[in-house]
Parts: sequence; C-alpha cells; structure tokens
Amino acid sequence: AEGKELKTWFTTDGLTLTQHVEHNVEGVVYPVTADPWWLGRCNNYVSEASYTNSYNGRMAVSAKPTNCGRALARGNTTASYHEALWEAGTWSYGNDYTSMYWQWVCHADWASWIYSEKRWDVEAFRPIVNYWRMTSSGCNP
Repeated sequence: AEGKELKTWFTTDGLTLTQHVEHNVEGVVYPVTADPWWLGRCNNYVSEASYTNSYNGRMAVSAKPTNCGRALARGNTTASYHEALWEAGTWSYGNDYTSMYWQWVCHADWASWIYSEKRWDVEAFRPIVNYWRMTSSGCNP
C-alpha cells in the first residue's frame, strides 16, 4: 500500500507456479499487491530436431524452432536448448555442451531477427569464443 518492496519467491509443483510473498512481517501495510513480471513460455520451442555425429565424431544438432520458439527462446534459452537436445534424442556435457549452448543462445538472440534462419544448427566442433565473435560469425564460428 505504501510502495515498499517485500521479499517474494516462486515455487513450482509440476505445472503449478506459486508466488510467495513475505507479508507477515513488521511494518507491512495492507493491501499487499504482488505483480510479477513474467516471461512467456512456449509449449514447444522446437517442432523437430535431429542429431548427427558426423563432424570427426563430434555431435551436432539441427533444430527447427516453432514460431513461439523464435519469439520466446531468447528469454528461455536453457529450456529451449534442452528441448532441442531432447527432441534430437541426445544430451551433451562438458566442452561440447558449452560450445553448443552458446551457439544456441546466439541463435535465440539473433537468428530469428537478423539472420532469418529456418533451422538453428549447433555443432560441438565449433570453438568456444566470446559473444562478439559468435554473433559476427552468424552464430557458428
């Protein structure tokens, strides 16, 4: 009621998201309004994804983002990347994960808007580079 910030946090139980507000502390004036800013999410970020192991034994994933994925993957890069790996039937750890993940972030940030790519390809043989090199190379340095 006085515009003061209160401690707040979220929990989830399956598909239910609950916002908790610590309002029962000294000095709180009612009514308390909790108005969270929330990024949208997609039911599906990718419509299809495929896995290949053709680059000197290193993995590559090619994913076709949905329209929702093109619009919202930027704010949900981890979820959308994991969905692409899941759809492709693979998983990645270590340096492969790092390189491929940052390529995915670049695609989510720029591919839909600047490069107009139909598919987002992430390849383990690509080096881990800084963000400027990543974006200036069209996301695949």
